[in-house]
This record gives sequence, C-alpha cells and structure tokens, in this order.
Amino acid sequence: MARSMILPGMEQALEKHDVRLRRCTSRVRTEVDTAHMQFVQSQLAAISSVIEHAPTPRYLELPLVRIIPHSRNERFFGRQSILDLMRDCLKSSGPRYQRRFALSGFGGAGKTQIALEYTYRHLDDYKLPDEVKTDPDHQAILKDISYTSHGFPLALAQVAGFIRTGGRPLADFLTMIHDKKNSAAIASLPVSNYHATSLTVWDLSFQSLSNQSRKVLEILVYLDPDSVPYEILERGCVAKSTTEDTNIDLSIMADPVGLRTALQNLRGQSFIRTNPELKTMSIHRLVQEQAFHHLCVEPHRQRRAFEESLFLLSNCQPEFPNVTKHWSPELFRDSEMCLSHIKRLAAVFFKTPGAFKSLENKLGKIIFECASYQFQRFHHKAATETFALARKVIGMGPSPNELILSDCYRMEGRMFNESGQPVQAAESGRQAQKYALEAVSKGFISKDDQRIPRILTGLGNSLSQLEEYDDALSAQLEAKRLCGDVPPEQSDAITIIQLNWGFLMYRCGDLKSAEQILRATLEASPKTPPALYALGNTLLAQGNIEEAIAVHLKGLEIYIESFGDQHALVGRCAYKVGEILLLWKSDPKRA
Repeated sequence: MARSMILPGMEQALEKHDVRLRRCTSRVRTEVDTAHMQFVQSQLAAISSVIEHAPTPRYLELPLVRIIPHSRNERFFGRQSILDLMRDCLKSSGPRYQRRFALSGFGGAGKTQIALEYTYRHLDDYKLPDEVKTDPDHQAILKDISYTSHGFPLALAQVAGFIRTGGRPLADFLTMIHDKKNSAAIASLPVSNYHATSLTVWDLSFQSLSNQSRKVLEILVYLDPDSVPYEILERGCVAKSTTEDTNIDLSIMADPVGLRTALQNLRGQSFIRTNPELKTMSIHRLVQEQAFHHLCVEPHRQRRAFEESLFLLSNCQPEFPNVTKHWSPELFRDSEMCLSHIKRLAAVFFKTPGAFKSLENKLGKIIFECASYQFQRFHHKAATETFALARKVIGMGPSPNELILSDCYRMEGRMFNESGQPVQAAESGRQAQKYALEAVSKGFISKDDQRIPRILTGLGNSLSQLEEYDDALSAQLEAKRLCGDVPPEQSDAITIIQLNWGFLMYRCGDLKSAEQILRATLEASPKTPPALYALGNTLLAQGNIEEAIAVHLKGLEIYIESFGDQHALVGRCAYKVGEILLLWKSDPKRA
C-alpha cells in the first residue's frame, strides 16, 4: 500500500488492473482443472462399469497417462527374489485395498532402482515383459560380477564405468577384482561385503584418472556433495589478491576445455553426475566418503586438497571495496553460492583439526563472511551461530588473527543493535574494540583505521539503547574525533556517527537537537534511509504527522530502489507508514 502512494496515478491503475487480471486468470485455471478432473473421473467410472458388467471382461486399449519421476534403467539386472517378494506382497486382495512394501538399505544400495523396475514391469495390469536378452558369451561373466558386487548398483556403476573407459576388458575384470579383495585396507573397512567391493573398484578407477580429474575429485571431497557450481572451479581457481602469500596453483581449471575433459572423465567412471543446464555437478555421498578415505592414506595430499578447496571458496567470496562500509545485500550473491560448501569444509575441519594446522584464520575469515551474508539477509539466528563458529575456528589456531576477530565482533554488534539486543551488542562492541587495539599494536592496521570509529559509534548506539546516555555521548564524540578529515568516499563512518548521535538525542528526549543532527546528516548524504527513518520518528514525536509520513515514504522509495520490494527493510518501513496512518491519521483503509 505504501509503495503505491509513491507511484504515479496511471501506474497505480495499471497495477490494480494487473492484479485483477491475475486473479481472474487464476480462477479460470482452477475451474478448468476442476472440470477436467471431474470429466476424467466420470470417464473412468463409466469404463469400470462397462468392464465389470461385460460377460467376458477384457483389457481396453486406452492411451496411458503415467507420472513416474525417473526413466527406466535399461541396464537393470538381477534382484529377482526381491521383485518376486514385492509382487507377492503387493497383490491386491480387493478393488479398494492398498498394500505397502518398504525397501531399506545403504545409500546407493539400489532401493530406487528396484522400485522403478517393479513399477515399469507392472504398469500394464501386471503383465511381465519378455526376459531381457543378453549376449550369451557375456551373460555368465555379468552374473559373476553382479554376484561379486553383491548386486549393489553403485558398485556396478563403478565397474561399468571402469570397463567402459578402457580400464580392462570384461573377461579380465573378475581376475583383477579377486586379486585385490584381500588387501588389509579393504578388509579394515566397516560392512566389508559392500564397502570392500566398492572400494576395490574405486581403487582401480582412481589409478586410471588423469591428474586434473584426480585434483577435481579430491576437491569435491571437501564440498557439499549435492550441487557444486562449475563457477566455483572456473572463477575460484584464480587468486583475487596478488598480495596473498600462497603456493597453490589451480590455473589449469581456468582452461574450459581441460576442465570439461576432467569432468567427462569423472562422469564416465560414475564418480560424479553433471547438470549442463544448471552448470552444476554432484557426487554420491558414498563415493565422496570413499574418496576421502583414499585421500587420507597420504596426509600431505589430504591437507593439500583442503587448502585448494579453501583457496577456491575464498576467491569466490565477494570483494568488498571497503570493509568499513555498510555492506549491501547485492554483494553477497557469491556468499550464498558458497555457503553450503563452506559449512561442509568447516565440518571436515572439526573432525581432524590437527591435519589443518595454521589454516584456521583463512577458514575463519570465510565463515565470518558467510555470517555477514546471513545477517544482511536478516537470518539473525543463523548468523549468530555462524559468527560464533568463525571465532571458534580462529581461536583454535596457534596465532589467532585479531583483525578478523575484531571485524567479526563488530558486525555481530551491529546485528544485535539492529535487532534490539543492546546488552549483547554492547558486549560485542567492547570485544571488537579490544581486538582492534591489539591489531593496531601488531601492525595489522594503523591507528587511523576507520574500523575503530565505527566500533565506537556502534558501542555508543548500544549504550544509548541501555539509557547510559553519558557513556554513549562520550563514545560518539570520540568516534567523531577519530574520523578526522577522512573523505566520505573512503568511509561512511561519519554519516553513521551522526545518525547514531541523532538517535541518542532522540532517546534522551532532545527532539529539536535530534532533528537538527539528522537533517544535517541527510544534507551531506541524501540517500541514507536509516537517517530518514530516524527523522520520520523524530518528526512524529513532535506532532508533525504529514511531514513524518512524507519522510518515511521517501526512505521507503530508496529502500525499494536499492533492494527491491521483497527486502525486510522495505517491510519494516512500509509497516511504519501503515502504523502512522492507522494510529495517527485514523485511516485504516490506507493503512
């Protein structure tokens, strides 16, 4: 409603017509769907009646409408005893009696494939298709391989991939796999029947991978297995900072042809699946687990792959032009893309932190950046946990980086201030100040760094919410002094200080001073919605209702222009306008 007040009249009318059109269209679609469903039900009832009353019931040749989520696996083999058991159990004892059959087992054991095969076999009134024909010369070998693999499709897919890509002729494969079965490494794995067979095949497949394919697979060990964007490999392989001291070189992934060849190799041996439309890849969790075990045999490679994964994700994080500024949500698309993979990397780190010593600060930094993304998206509960996780990781290192810890506490304090938790915000502010001063003493930043006044003004904001006005005023004045003559394009700290100073005057009850400070803030930075929000509230408290509404609407317009009409800040501002219309203007319709 508030947004419509700031749009021209013609656009408002068009928007109303558009809403009505969408409603009518939706209603028509619903009526058409209902009519179609009723027609289909009546036709099915008529057909059933004809069949039941016919002297010699017979099957009618009707067009089939089937909704099955997956296509049939034409290479399905064996499992006949399970299919027979399902058939016996699922035989219907009456026209309206429904039976159920539950399949359980390890991931990759073939539950979905068995269910699909049963579905396709019994689509046409339980008529079984002809037996699948195979080459007589290969049938016995295929049966032996299936028996050796215990019929698990994941292991069989690995066998097929290995043979298909030229690993060994079919006739020689059984000899190879039997020679490998008694190794100590395989026998030591749990659930030996399944994992031993799978690991044997994976071990053979690992040996046939190219160096680039192996590198990609080892990196996938540390990422979220469900959906890995190609972009992480393509863009993250090049360092975004030339000053960073690292000896990691993943530039081979910047070659589109080479990367595509590596992915084709992995896909051909059933290590991964790719989605060309979404430009993503996925890896089965069992494959990921076994690849991790294979990697752990050589600790230096295990650490190396972890460093490479960390390198990729760090380079995909947003490049902040100035970390002292209020970060805007549009900067965090890349953080959203990386979030699940960074969480996976952190989970692996906590399993064996000793293997990744001295990497704590780098990992903690990208976790902190993810927390900042969650905060900007108003996921405050998740952000609180992620900030704490970042500090925990950094604290486990031999030399925790005070600058990253200070930034972490500073952003957390800002989040607590904006969510109305001044006690937690004040504590975070004090911790941020403590670590910032330590960072200055160690030469990480200069004493003039704009982080420090930002920390102080945030702390002053917390203290003013706690009604500790004298300490709050001292913090704001010191923050203003530290800003010095820094130009606004290098830091928006002075704008935020004046904003918080205006808030302080408002909370103290000095409305005239608050109005004067906030107007000065807007004169220097006209497009500062928080200052408009504060000024609107100040004017409202003085009884200037119409001007207060106009100021809030201007802030709303800037928020919509910056973030779109679905952002939480837009909702908060629109709610305030509606509240004023309802409580101060007694206009519930416009509200």
